[in-house]
Amino acid sequence: MATIFEDGVRSRTAKSRALYEEARQVLPGGVAANTKSTSPYPLYFREARGARSTDVDGNEYIDLVMGLGIHILGHAPMSVMAAVRERLSSGTMPGIATELEVELARKVHQHMPCAEMVRFVNTGSEATLMAIRVARAYRKRDKIAKFEGNYDGQHDVVQVSTSTSAGPADAPEPSLNHIGVAQSTLRDVVILPYNDPERASALITAHADELAAVIMEPVAGFGMGCVPATREFIRAIREVTAKHDIPLILDEVVTNFRLGLGGASEYYGIKPDLVTLGKILGGGFPIGGYAGRRDLMDRFVTLTGQPSDSHKRSASRVPFLETPSPWRQVSPRSRSSKRARCTGTWTP
Repeated sequence: MATIFEDGVRSRTAKSRALYEEARQVLPGGVAANTKSTSPYPLYFREARGARSTDVDGNEYIDLVMGLGIHILGHAPMSVMAAVRERLSSGTMPGIATELEVELARKVHQHMPCAEMVRFVNTGSEATLMAIRVARAYRKRDKIAKFEGNYDGQHDVVQVSTSTSAGPADAPEPSLNHIGVAQSTLRDVVILPYNDPERASALITAHADELAAVIMEPVAGFGMGCVPATREFIRAIREVTAKHDIPLILDEVVTNFRLGLGGASEYYGIKPDLVTLGKILGGGFPIGGYAGRRDLMDRFVTLTGQPSDSHKRSASRVPFLETPSPWRQVSPRSRSSKRARCTGTWTP
């Protein structure tokens, strides 16, 4: 069956095949990211609009990837593109404070009350890295706990047990996913079983004195195939982390504003200490953010307590705020009721 499918792909994508042969001379694997690799070779696209993408051979596809979830309005929505063109005439990255970052932070807080204060960065990986750094500064500890099968970014401490597993199911052990990640990283990570409230809570309690934070995806988006947390599970994790004063970082880089405008915290009825946000903030343009409790953000993300933060320019990359944008087109009626459904049935 795979051979029949691949033969069909080859027969329709001669230009992609030729481009692949050229690309592999200058790009590892012929692509800019491993997620773009496909068999028998990557397909290269020239444009995307709405729900459809067109490859270099002129084949049109219904796009189920949608920028890995960031294009909530589809590709190249007219309102966003018009706003981008308008803002480009005023400059691109001034490197100084702008009105836009204030407006965007207010909008984030308006929709996500748990985001009492916000700091913008350039990517989701930077967002989780900085949120962990804030938690470490608060707790004065290095070790974190994360869940087996959760993908929380590209930096070393979260590149553990993302797509691999080790140890028994109810007591998973940390394992490295990629070459180049330091073996010493394993010492700073406790791995927890996903959707197992009793065992995960017990492990958090056992390691409470050494944990800086617990980071979790409310919907495990990549490592285990889009599995939502159950309500019992996510509320149990919130309860045990609050009991031991361990910051709970809700990694919403994938889910933010898609489970509802208030995000997973609103949908599940919990308030995390910190939350991370992704490119959906910018209608698909490169931006991310981390936010949370005022006492954490104001104390540890300022000039007096700063964990090294050199991403101050990123909010100036958000050029669509002065004209209709995703924020204005995603209706408040979408709160929780119009959540993104990753599986055929949604039973958190």
